[in-house]
This record gives sequence, C-alpha cells and structure tokens, in this order.
Amino acid sequence: MFLCIDQVNRRSGKTERVAGGTGFFVEIEDELDADTTWRYVVTARHCIEDAPASTIYVRANTLVSAPRLPEYIDIPTEKKDWDVHPTADVAAILLPIQSDLALRPIQLKWFADSDYKVRPKGAEYPSDLLKTSKRLGGFDIQAGDDVFFTGLFVESAGKHRNLPIARFGNISRMPELITLKSKTRGEIQVIAYLVEGHSRGGHSGSPVFWHWRAMTGTIVETANKNVRPVVASIEYIRAFIGLVSAHFDTDLEFADSKKGILDAQINSGIVVVTPAENVKELLMDNPKVVGDRRRRAAEVDVWHGATPDFLATEEPQQRTLAPKPEDRVKIPIPTRKQFFKDLAKATQRKKRSKKAARKRKLQ
Repeated sequence: MFLCIDQVNRRSGKTERVAGGTGFFVEIEDELDADTTWRYVVTARHCIEDAPASTIYVRANTLVSAPRLPEYIDIPTEKKDWDVHPTADVAAILLPIQSDLALRPIQLKWFADSDYKVRPKGAEYPSDLLKTSKRLGGFDIQAGDDVFFTGLFVESAGKHRNLPIARFGNISRMPELITLKSKTRGEIQVIAYLVEGHSRGGHSGSPVFWHWRAMTGTIVETANKNVRPVVASIEYIRAFIGLVSAHFDTDLEFADSKKGILDAQINSGIVVVTPAENVKELLMDNPKVVGDRRRRAAEVDVWHGATPDFLATEEPQQRTLAPKPEDRVKIPIPTRKQFFKDLAKATQRKKRSKKAARKRKLQ
C-alpha cells in the first residue's frame, strides 16, 4: 500500500497525485468480540507529519482487474485523523470500509514479541515447530539474521497497479537508543534495530519481516539415557519485526573544476527499523485508539461475521465492483436488525406465494 499526495508539477504546472511513502495493513481482534476484526493502515509517523499536504491518500490495490484502467483506489485521509505513537515513529488510522480491496493484513500473531523472540502461533505452523518453540521459550531474533521488506520504488510505482519491490538484508544490531532528525519534531531519540540493507526515499513505513530457518523434530532418549534431538525437517519462519523509519548517510567531499569543493551524501546501507512492539503499543495500549474503537463499535450494530473496519461516517456503505472506479455505486450496509427484518419479510412472501400456487393448482 502506498501513500500519495497531490503536488504541482514544476514543469507542466499541473497538479499530479504522486506516491511518496509506504504503508501496510494490520488486522486485530476486537477486545470484546473475537469474531469482529478491525483493520488499520500503519506507516511511519514522519510520513504523515512531514507530508507537505493536509490530505494524504491511501492507495490500495483492488480485486478488479481491467486492462489499461487503474486497478487501485485512492482513499482520502486527513493528517489530523491519524493516531501517532507518542515517542516512536509509528502512525495508524482505521481503514475505511471497502469491499473491493485486495488486502493481506498482518495479524498480531505474526508480530515478534517485546522480548525480541518469535513464538509461532496458529495452524499455519507444523506441530513439531510449535512444540520446539514452546520448549525453547520462543526463537531468538539475533544480529546476523535475515530480514526483508517491501515498499515503494518511487521511480516505478506502477502505472495501473501498486507494484512494490522487495529488498533484503541482515540485522546489524539489536534495538538500542539512536538519534534521528525529523522535519516536524527536530532531533528525536528512538529505540530501533539497525539493519544492513538498502533503503531510500519511499521505503519509509515499509513492513520488515524476519526470515529464519528452523530445524524441527522430536527428542528421543537413547539406551544409555543420553538425550539427543532427531531432526525431522526444516521449516521457515517469518515474523513481522518492525517498519522502516530511516537510513544513515555518509558525508563526502568531492572537487568540481568549476564549483570547487562540494559536499555530497551517499547511502551508508544501514537502515533504521522501528520495532513491531511500538506498533502493538499504539494499536492495543493507546487509550485514544482503544477508546475510538469502542465509540465506533457503539455507533454500528456489530454482529458476528461483520467487520467494522471503517472510519466514522453517517451511513456505512460498500461499493459495487464495476471495472471503472467512477462507475462503482455505493450500497448501504444494513444493520443486523434490518437484515433479519428484511429476511422475515422475504420468507413470508415466499410462503404466501407457495400457498397461492397450491390453491391455483387445486382450482
């Protein structure tokens, strides 16, 4: 998912919508109803605060595939509506309800824990891996481990569809206190991983994943009472460990025959990654964010199977799946009460029509 703003092209003088940052979707369960989920757009805080426009568009791919037509939708948001972490480089906003988005949200069970361990959860993992994880108290994230992240390549974002690129690297240092510069907040101190990788403008807000090879198997006891592991298979574990916040540059000087000594900066290849725990803190522990969920849940009659992943509106709506975005018609979403009321009416009509048909047949 990309973040876009409207800017005036200096050459043509026309206003264009350009992508400048990366975000991703996170899905969490409601605190009071496990059958209800909320979906958030998450990105780096500075992508929102430092944006040179008040309206920021969330550009997400749609399920509709139409040649030579946009296969994405731009969802407008306002800076003031985003929630931000008080100290970390994290921002989030509830995803407006859209029935036609191609979503692959990250769930909390994929998050690395606050002690920088990964504890596999869910049916997606083999039982041996779950047993091994439980016995070891989780798998440690360590310096040298492989990571990858996906994000915006500003030179080629995709004409008809978001086309993110993947970049790869290794953890250089576990989270420690470092100093960053923000246009809005000046110098700030944050706790962050350092990753040896290749980040550049547009990658801020990219989700970073830990990729590790785990040996799974069973523990057996030999005849002489020696215990040894027997490796049965190799499994790969992936977990969300944070988001890209910045990269470090190296200052250089070079001589120009006409302009003399000039300063320049090159990418040092060290990426700053805000830990996943800060994302969880904002979504699960921030009183304002939690309170906002409770208020919005009260505004809509939430029932099992519904997903109230929307911004507050006067009337919840979804859209039809017409190929062209301008042809998509808004359809009101009925409440649970209205749904069962309409269902009862339809059932009664069907029964009446059957009775009438039987009478006609008898006549």
